[in-house]
Amino acid sequence: MKYKRKILFGVLIIMLICCITTVSATNADNNQSLEESDVIEVDNVDDTLETVEIEDLEVERTGVNNGYNISAMYTVTNTTYGNFFKPDGSLDVGSQCGALRFSGSFIDIPFKNFVINRNIGLYFSNDAVFQNTGFKLTAQGLSISGAKFTGDNWAGNGAVIYINGENVKVKNLFINVTAPDGVDFHGIDVLNSSNVKLLNNTIIYNVPYANSNCYNYVIRVKDSQNAEVANNNITAYLPLKDVNFNVPGITFPNIATDLVASAAIQSSNGLNFTNNVMRINVSCRAGSYPTLDSVIIVDSNNSYIGHNDIVEIDKVTQHNQANYLYAVDVYKCYNIVIDANKIRLNSDGGGFIVNNGTGAAYGVQLTGPHTGVVISNNNITTVNNGPNLGIYSQNYYGNTSLTIVGNNIDVTGSAGTDSWSLVSGMELQDTYANVTGNTILVNNVAGYNPSFNAFGVSYAQWTFGNHTYDIYNNNILVKNGTYAVYLMSAVNTNVHYNALKTINSAGTVNCGDAAVYIGSGSSNSVSNNYCRDIINTISSSFIDLKIPFANIYKSGSYLGNFQKIGVIRS
Repeated sequence: MKYKRKILFGVLIIMLICCITTVSATNADNNQSLEESDVIEVDNVDDTLETVEIEDLEVERTGVNNGYNISAMYTVTNTTYGNFFKPDGSLDVGSQCGALRFSGSFIDIPFKNFVINRNIGLYFSNDAVFQNTGFKLTAQGLSISGAKFTGDNWAGNGAVIYINGENVKVKNLFINVTAPDGVDFHGIDVLNSSNVKLLNNTIIYNVPYANSNCYNYVIRVKDSQNAEVANNNITAYLPLKDVNFNVPGITFPNIATDLVASAAIQSSNGLNFTNNVMRINVSCRAGSYPTLDSVIIVDSNNSYIGHNDIVEIDKVTQHNQANYLYAVDVYKCYNIVIDANKIRLNSDGGGFIVNNGTGAAYGVQLTGPHTGVVISNNNITTVNNGPNLGIYSQNYYGNTSLTIVGNNIDVTGSAGTDSWSLVSGMELQDTYANVTGNTILVNNVAGYNPSFNAFGVSYAQWTFGNHTYDIYNNNILVKNGTYAVYLMSAVNTNVHYNALKTINSAGTVNCGDAAVYIGSGSSNSVSNNYCRDIINTISSSFIDLKIPFANIYKSGSYLGNFQKIGVIRS
């Protein structure tokens, strides 16, 4: 027995020597082109798993599944990045590292963007800050988390984060940047990808100049299926710009016609845009039709837009100046659900120019063709001095069908007698619309005139074809209006069991069935609508946003997280 133990002990000694030799050779091969300081060393092999600090490495279990060799993780600094990246910013394939850990400040790196074109692990120390230096993620399965980006000299980058790869995840970033003048620049740009996730990022994006002919999107997602944009916190200072309907090679509708937006989505089916907090401020105003979208979505079917908190403020445009503000602007999207969002638009702009209404503040706008659209359970408040609509949908470009249910809508604007001077909770120029269980308050601040276009639910601006409506169980109050429901024409339409009332300073104008008007058409039914005082549970409020300009990135300084403030002031 002792003899066998001696043999076994000898075999174990030989195996241990072989393993040490192999490891030494492997390390020598891996480190031959690297400085000693670039390698993470284990100081004490007796440390247990519990004593190893990995907080600032942001190591995810997915790294194991992707085959990252964590033992070959190397530290990248502002002085050693040349060991890992070529002069064009792409990974040096000669550096056979499984993961990179970025540490310290990276300021104005000459190649502008680190190009990650191979599936490796990416980790960041707590002090990692990238000034005027971004990332291009062009390989599958990449994940980036916890990095900080700042600066006001981003010309040549294109975007802070550019994504062109499958199954890429970007989360927990802090981005505080000022866009360059005279060039296109985006915060996060996703192109020709699928299953991309943008999660829990904080973005402060500032454009303090008109930049009239260039694109400024905080987030762009284009030709990218099944993207998830969720739980992000966006504060943007954006210019109003003219819409360009003459972009070469572009067929309307396309996000390319709108040069500025907080989020722009194009041809990306299966979008999940949820739980984002967006505070959009107008920084300056240019053009004849100065326009700004918080979210624009084009040709992206089977998508869900839900539980977002969107505030869009214009304190630059003055009364009787035109501006065109849209919170959620949707074109040619089939089977899209817009649900449980809190939307607030506020502007001093809009009014009357040459006796015509000018400007717009629309909570949700839909342009057909579309079917299977559901707008549900949203709280929409819009305030301006001109034309104003909580929801606007139209079939000018093709047939439309939608269901609008359970929304609370509060609209304040100035109505007039011309068709453009329209203030309405919903203007539905649709082939078919089902409107059920909504509470609508409309306040026409222009005063009362029986010919003013102030309504709760309306079809007041003509479009082609027949229009059919089912309008049931809604609560509608219109201040300084004649009709709660106004349809200039309709067929096969039912308006039943709604609480309807219109008032002016002298008292009630119309209520119940008398508050419904249907013009031309056939087979229409109006009955069992009733009079009831409607308690306004939606504050008709002025919305103000305390703009924390002190937190905007200024050259040479880094300002960290702050609590963004969106104040509703009644």
